[in-house]
Amino acid sequence: MLKDNYMRGRYAQVELYPQAEFTRRWDIARSVMNEANVDVMLVVDAARESYDTWFSGRKMIDTVIIPKENDIIAVLHREYDESCFAADLEGVDYRRYTKQKAPDFEREGLRFINHPGQKGLAELLKKLGAKKIGLVNKRLLTKALKDAVTGLIPGAEFIDVKQALDSKKTIKSAYELESLRYASTAHEQLMEALKFIVRPGKKLSQINSEARKYLMGLGAYGDMHAFIVPLGKQDQPSLPPGHGPADPETEYGDRFMMIYESNSYGGHHIAMGRHLSVGPGLEDYKKSLRYAAELNQFAASMMKPGAKLGDIRRATEAKAIADGTFLTRMCWMHGLATDGYFEQFALNDYGMEWLLTEGAVLHCHPVHMRKLGNALEEIMLINTYLVTPEGGKSLVDLSKRPFDLIEIDC
Repeated sequence: MLKDNYMRGRYAQVELYPQAEFTRRWDIARSVMNEANVDVMLVVDAARESYDTWFSGRKMIDTVIIPKENDIIAVLHREYDESCFAADLEGVDYRRYTKQKAPDFEREGLRFINHPGQKGLAELLKKLGAKKIGLVNKRLLTKALKDAVTGLIPGAEFIDVKQALDSKKTIKSAYELESLRYASTAHEQLMEALKFIVRPGKKLSQINSEARKYLMGLGAYGDMHAFIVPLGKQDQPSLPPGHGPADPETEYGDRFMMIYESNSYGGHHIAMGRHLSVGPGLEDYKKSLRYAAELNQFAASMMKPGAKLGDIRRATEAKAIADGTFLTRMCWMHGLATDGYFEQFALNDYGMEWLLTEGAVLHCHPVHMRKLGNALEEIMLINTYLVTPEGGKSLVDLSKRPFDLIEIDC
């Protein structure tokens, strides 16, 4: 019998969305193909940005091929021979590494196949009449596959369509928004639980382990960017990452940045970041957090359809300078276009001209400098927003989880 965390992890393979949701996604991909005037879309390394689950609902997909008509083709990963990592080769059961049997799951409009090798993929593309190939994850196209395609299809042309697809993937359906609300509720519950998990005398590793297990109990699985970051005492600048103790013991007066960007039963990740103090917060520290909240919501107010990322950044930066501080990072808005945190894309990867679209979901965390005497430290809060004509609408219930410092009474 499957138990505990492994059992909860099986939600990764449970059907989360109806067929209509996948049909909607395939229509999005084909609209991108039509706009780019390509014959076929080819998604390589499909786990990147969760294209595997976005297209198929399954996690074991290596490559996705989308023709203009007929079934989409999801190519399974090859078997992974773990014997190269074994300390004792005599203990390896090589019977496990036989040819993978044909998949026994199916989806209307999409067929799963075993990996045919690079030449086999090229032959599939040729049968589909591919001359202009819309490529997703261009940087991950292997030389072997590229050579196989160009060798078999003279004049084959690869056209990068990733940005166009990513932009449309950020626009969430009603099903996906409901999934995000599940994740938000789970995060809100965890924030409350941390008031009892974080205690003087506990090691950081113990706190993070307990918090992670709690989040998994609420349905989280897979990639979880979920932990608390020790920032030291409230009246002292925090040390850069890696410069403090590896596993510090919590003391009265410590403060933490809680970064929880994970999922729940619905599958999609949501981003939430707040600050916590062990004991009452100092007024100067709380003042800096109030300003971080003001900056965050100022940026969110401009998250309207047609707004450029660069314009939002420049306006937020100008406000920070006028208020006597400054922003420190470019990478502070991300499109949660996927159900895996580490596979999200940063909007600034595409430059400052990226146009926001209604219904897109982004997370936002302007990072500004807090002054402590002659020292400076970075400070931020994280929140997730839906782009609307009125500006960014928080997908986190701010009445339940405001930006305020969480003060633990202990």
